Amino acid sequence: MSFKLFDTKIYVSYFFICLITLFSLCDDSGFYFWAIFFSLLHEIMHIVAAVALKNSPKEISFMPFGIKMDLKTNIEILEFSSQIIILSAGCALNLFMAIIFYYLGENFINYFLINLALFIFNSLPIGTLDGGRILFAVLNKVFKALKTAEFVFDIISFFTVSLLILLAFYVFFKSGYNVSLVITSIYLLLMLLNRQRC
Repeated sequence: MSFKLFDTKIYVSYFFICLITLFSLCDDSGFYFWAIFFSLLHEIMHIVAAVALKNSPKEISFMPFGIKMDLKTNIEILEFSSQIIILSAGCALNLFMAIIFYYLGENFINYFLINLALFIFNSLPIGTLDGGRILFAVLNKVFKALKTAEFVFDIISFFTVSLLILLAFYVFFKSGYNVSLVITSIYLLLMLLNRQRC
């Protein structure tokens, strides 16, 4: 399903809607609601940073494993400092909020954990995650040759996602029921493999 909001195309995957509905029905604690809420704030911070730097979103997609934003001007042709500011804005917000909720005490522990998890996960140097895109911008600046930057980026991304998959299976076998990290890490691996084919 897609629609226009101002000059931005908004795309919402039906699978995303199904997952939100499922989580809403199964989650008595409200944990998933707040995870989605803070994820949305994360993306809004990217938009705020982009608009502040005279860029604006062309499309925002709500997918089963995250929210993706495409800018009107390709981020890779922006100045290096602008790329880093836009790409790190969401993680910076999550880190800031995690610190605030940590100091507010144990009544806010779930909000602290959600924001800390969003910060750590999005900072990973994998594919299309913020950390991966920041890493690619840095490598592109350091190596100058695009092929070299892509090669080093792919090695780091595959190594990191491999570690994440090992961690995911460890958590799954240790807990006996937590499969979400396994699904997410396999999804990230498939995204990397798909990128290799393009």
